[in-house]
Parts: sequence; structure tokens; C-alpha cells
Amino acid sequence: MLNLIACIDKYNSIGLNNDLIYKFKDDLHIFKQKTINNTVIMGRKTFESLNNNPLPNRENIIISKTLSESKNNSYSVFKNINDVFKILTNKTVFIIGGKQIYEYFNPYYDEIHLTVVKNEFTKNYNINDSIKLNINLDNFKIISSQNFEKFHINIYKRLP
Repeated sequence: MLNLIACIDKYNSIGLNNDLIYKFKDDLHIFKQKTINNTVIMGRKTFESLNNNPLPNRENIIISKTLSESKNNSYSVFKNINDVFKILTNKTVFIIGGKQIYEYFNPYYDEIHLTVVKNEFTKNYNINDSIKLNINLDNFKIISSQNFEKFHINIYKRLP
């Protein structure tokens, strides 16, 4: 199953200066719960934002034309994004960013796990400098929604 997981605000922003804009403790805990013991796929810039450290207790796949393979097998690097599909069968996979990786997998998502920051908690920043998530939810329906003080999480499932 291929899943998108991301946090956006009212501007659909997901990042600023190669980092997350929002780091809510509850949301990060839920992210960990969902992705632990599963596969995460990310681009090179997302990996670099993690200080080049793979997320523990997950299979980490980085898509990059320039990054070298892990010396201790703690992550895998794919130069060609199409090659990733060959290893995805029978796995629960979460695409965790960045923008180009999210957009490439757009037609293939089974579910979208979207944390949406409530308007009153949206940070003040230059939105022209932020990275936006462009996702079309027309072919999805909400199957779950959780409300928290500063955000809510919607899970969307692709319509048949």
C-alpha cells in the first residue's frame, strides 16, 4: 500500500528553508507510530534535513541522482524513481517528501495521511519562500478524521 504522509497549513506549505515548518509533538508521535516497521521513501533534500540519518526502525529509501549508497546498509539509494516500484510489492510504504517525490507518486497513492494545521496556529512567514504540496483529492474520500488542539489529521482513501 502506497501512502502519502505530510503536514500542511492553510497555504498548503510543507516546508521552509529545507525544514519542516511545524513540529507538533502529537503529530510527530503519530507519524512515528504510522511509519515504524514500514518503508519510508524520501528525496535527497528530505534526507539531508534529517542530518543524513535514516529514520530508525524503518526501511529507508532515498531517491537521489547524487547520493551514495549507505556504507552500513542503513538505507537504500535509488537513482531512478521508476526502479523503486520493483521493490514495493506487499509493503506498507509512506512517501515522506519532498515536493518532487510527493508529486511523482501522485497517481499511485492508495491513501493520503494529511495533517492540517488550524488557521489560528499557522505561523507567520513569507509564503513565497515556502514549499507547497500540490495534491488533488478529487479521487479520494475521507475515511478518518482526528481533531487535536492545533491541527487535525484526515486520512483519505482512493476511490475505486
